[in-house]
Amino acid sequence: MSQSLPASASDVFYVFYAGGLQDLESYLRFKVDPAQADQAIEELIAENNRTFHRSLSYPRSSLPPPQPAAPHRDGSDRFKPIAWWQPQTIKNGYFREEQQSYSLRIWYDADNSLICVYQND
Repeated sequence: MSQSLPASASDVFYVFYAGGLQDLESYLRFKVDPAQADQAIEELIAENNRTFHRSLSYPRSSLPPPQPAAPHRDGSDRFKPIAWWQPQTIKNGYFREEQQSYSLRIWYDADNSLICVYQND
């Protein structure tokens, strides 16, 4: 994920892991002004589409979304539990994703104006 964040972004948390030729995982969470949330998500999608030279639409769906990826520990302690990564607790908001390699899974928490973004290969 190489996207820029909106000016109102705060409480930014980010974990990125890449290894080998195709092993990639990233977790991003940030708070945003509620009036900028939809635009921030559209910009994340547009940047991902530009980067990978495609035009995925990322349909919007209601919550509850699919169970989010859970950061894990492997033999090298690649990820330790990440307390701030909890999109499964979102009650009000929406979810957007595409089923393509390197596409994004995006949760929006309307109660807290949090955007959570997961990307993997």
